[in-house]
Amino acid sequence: MAIEWNPKDREKFRLYMLRFVHAAGLIDLLCHYVRKWADDLRSSPSTEVHEQFAWFEREADRCAKVEAEHGKGSLLNLENPFILRSVGNPRIVTLEQLEAARSYRRVMGIAA
Repeated sequence: MAIEWNPKDREKFRLYMLRFVHAAGLIDLLCHYVRKWADDLRSSPSTEVHEQFAWFEREADRCAKVEAEHGKGSLLNLENPFILRSVGNPRIVTLEQLEAARSYRRVMGIAA
């Protein structure tokens, strides 16, 4: 059974999800949602929604380039509560992604 969303609530939920996956460093999911929701969020009557979505589009592009260079998962936020709870669940975070994130932090001089 599909949920019937009013357009404003749907936009709020989608922007929340974009913030959530970006904060966690789940870049594949960020890019997926940006592509999937682009038409809907671009057609919003709200200038604020347009501005927020445009930022996520730019950020998804930037992050995808970083992960293309440093490995999938390199931008995982290892302190994010969702990521911390997901360690050990390869459907969310693989060991290879964790290692890419740790390696990226070493290369960039970011404290673990």
